[in-house]
Amino acid sequence: MTSTKNTDSESGRTLETKKTKLGGFIGLALLLAFFTPYVVKLPQIDITLILIGGMVLAIVDFITEHKD
Repeated sequence: MTSTKNTDSESGRTLETKKTKLGGFIGLALLLAFFTPYVVKLPQIDITLILIGGMVLAIVDFITEHKD
């Protein structure tokens, strides 16, 4: 009986992780979609680099957060 409880709790944890990954991916995609027009159309290189840096940090955070 103990092994059944562990299996149930592990499957629930796996489902939650998949939901978390999907939500994080959707959030990342929306963030990138929001900032991409600014990066493309801004004439100032300094502000463009700051925006690109923020986008890169968000991508790195998404990739490294979900590695177990």
